[in-house]
Amino acid sequence: MLDKRRFGDERVEELVAVAQSMRPYLLEMAPKHERMRRLDRSVIEKLTAADMFKVAVPRRWGGLCFSAHGMAQVAVELAKGCPSTGWVYCISNSASWVASLATDAVQEDVFANGVPIMCSAVNPPGSFTKVEGGYKVTGAFPYASGCFDSSWGMFAIASKNADGRLVPAGQFYAPMSDTAISDTWFVSGLKGTGSNTVVFDDVFVPEHRVVPPALPGHPPGKKHVGEPSDYFALLPHLRSVMLGVLVGMAEAALELVSGATSKRGIVYTTYVRQTDSHVVQKEIGEAATMIHTARLLMDAANKLIDEAALAERPISYLEQTRNKGETVFATELMVKAVEKLMYVSGSSGFSESTPLQRYWRDLNMAARHAANVPHVGYEMYGRALMGVEPNIAPHPSFI
Repeated sequence: MLDKRRFGDERVEELVAVAQSMRPYLLEMAPKHERMRRLDRSVIEKLTAADMFKVAVPRRWGGLCFSAHGMAQVAVELAKGCPSTGWVYCISNSASWVASLATDAVQEDVFANGVPIMCSAVNPPGSFTKVEGGYKVTGAFPYASGCFDSSWGMFAIASKNADGRLVPAGQFYAPMSDTAISDTWFVSGLKGTGSNTVVFDDVFVPEHRVVPPALPGHPPGKKHVGEPSDYFALLPHLRSVMLGVLVGMAEAALELVSGATSKRGIVYTTYVRQTDSHVVQKEIGEAATMIHTARLLMDAANKLIDEAALAERPISYLEQTRNKGETVFATELMVKAVEKLMYVSGSSGFSESTPLQRYWRDLNMAARHAANVPHVGYEMYGRALMGVEPNIAPHPSFI
């Protein structure tokens, strides 16, 4: 009998092994993804066949209900082959998981035909007008990773207060057939994620698909609730599992560079092999330590999230800000480590023929995501430690 009080992690090792087996294929497809600026359909089909888009969804809707730790481990291995693939895997799972926290009516709509591939975009929010039976929504939502392959999406809306300032009004869910996609994803990193702009032009959204800003807890009488994933802390979960993509890139870069040191010399020196250089030995050792530390921080962050979810307890404000500080520190460690590795590799590491330059570009792009910017995270944690009033909007839980 299914024990809904436990995560469905019995399949974690299987999906990690699948992701590892896909690595050669993903390495081959990654340049094509960059040229297309989206994932190839064959990759989407392989991920779907392996249940990769069901990882975060509760079992009541046919999902796998993985722990945060389990979801991140799969992300690590996918990113080693193609970082954009790992990113879309995380984004879709995160969006469908958030949908599983929504009202009963939203869940019944979104999961009516099984677990969908989903995209999401919340900044900037769209505008809405109340009409009979629902709302008319207008807005252009950029950075909607995986939107071309998604059948549903989640998007934010806002209203103006008395001062004329935009105030978050929640989010809405819509089938992608109601949208248009503007091809705007021209960037230097994570090119294959297809993070284009989803456009709504006076589109009708039924009232039951608009939900207020997410706050901790579930209302009394809610029918579709009761699995561990229903008690994950919202942003800590999204941030910590996504860290798996960055860890995968950094570990793959370390593997490539350290593996080549016995075959490469150092120009303008007497070293025939880099392995003979004490400086290279030190740089490889330091980079490896930084990357390993980042993985330990990721695992610890996900452990906190998983343990709290199993206990059905909210994560405290101090715990949330510490999670923020530790995950951005992990990000900073990996960026610095890969910079070291690029110096060891030299100019050849920037050749388009090697995936190393892709890991470098994609990691630097991912590190600039709003969830990963170090100075913001450190300030939030510092304020919490000093008892200073939070500067987090729209709500102190939104961190």
